[in-house]
Amino acid sequence: MSGSVIYSAIDLTDGFYQILMRESDVPLTAVSTPSGMLWEWLVMPQGLKNAPATFNRMVSHVLRPLRDFAPSYFDDIFVHSHAEEGLSAIDVHLRHLRQVFQVMRENKLYANLKKCVFCAPEIPVLGCYPLSSLLKKDATWSWRPEHQVAFDSVKKSLASAPILILTDDAKPFHVVCDASDFAIGCALMKFDNEGCERVVSYQSRQMKPAERNYPVHDKELLAMRHALIKFRVYLLGEQTFAVYTDHASLRTAMKSPHLSQRMARWLSFFAEYNFVVHYKPGKNNILADALSRRPDYDPRETRGRQVIDEDEVDEDHCAMCLTSGVNLMHVTPEIPLREENAVAYNDDA
Repeated sequence: MSGSVIYSAIDLTDGFYQILMRESDVPLTAVSTPSGMLWEWLVMPQGLKNAPATFNRMVSHVLRPLRDFAPSYFDDIFVHSHAEEGLSAIDVHLRHLRQVFQVMRENKLYANLKKCVFCAPEIPVLGCYPLSSLLKKDATWSWRPEHQVAFDSVKKSLASAPILILTDDAKPFHVVCDASDFAIGCALMKFDNEGCERVVSYQSRQMKPAERNYPVHDKELLAMRHALIKFRVYLLGEQTFAVYTDHASLRTAMKSPHLSQRMARWLSFFAEYNFVVHYKPGKNNILADALSRRPDYDPRETRGRQVIDEDEVDEDHCAMCLTSGVNLMHVTPEIPLREENAVAYNDDA
């Protein structure tokens, strides 16, 4: 939806009833009535385990030719437009709406006009569950901790600048990645109209025990592979994009004549993408470095009820714990992630 200036939201009604039940499955939907008769569903009823996924797949399939300007999510269709080819935004939007209505007419999909919004400068896309459950008719008012958390989250989002941006096809992607001793992190990024680097998506995960035994070179390559897997929908088929890493040797990894079987498999996977690896010094690769050093990923840290295994403790960690007066065999209160990051950066400095 990036760059669009006019929006419409179409809410489909009784969509499940437009999908016929498979003939062999019709008897499985039989229900007994007080009169003793059995009634069977000939169309897909609500309540079946796979019904939502089946309906979502059907709507996505019929709207696939229009997915560039009419994405869908279950029974909601969002139409967005901007000026193009000498036409105003409203003219383009009306053309898009006619195309969507034609597809709906051909597939016998009907809209609930009371819930539709047309030609608006903005539309609500995401709800505030569980707050929305309190807005239902005849709902029992009960303000619980989860409602307060959701309310505070909405307030914070409204009062803060957006952290993630929508993708803009006019600007190329670039990826930053990094690996530590226990985790890998990466981010998909773009430059905005003002030339500022903005994040499209964050990804990180803890390394598996076997992965923690990899040499540094392989760990950095693992972080790059993780980034390409997670951002595949954005990067596959994309024009040349850049991958930034603080491990300089990765720039020539694909040309190395001596490859392990693991590296050969990974390089075969990398061949699907069109990218160039650039070296970015660790002091400048701050974002990926922070993602790969999340304290809650460190297996040596005491978190909640977890007790550190003596086999996993090295001398440096013990020295740090003794200096701070922490007993490894006792559980200590959790420190907020922001404070732990600040302490870690001070230690690194």
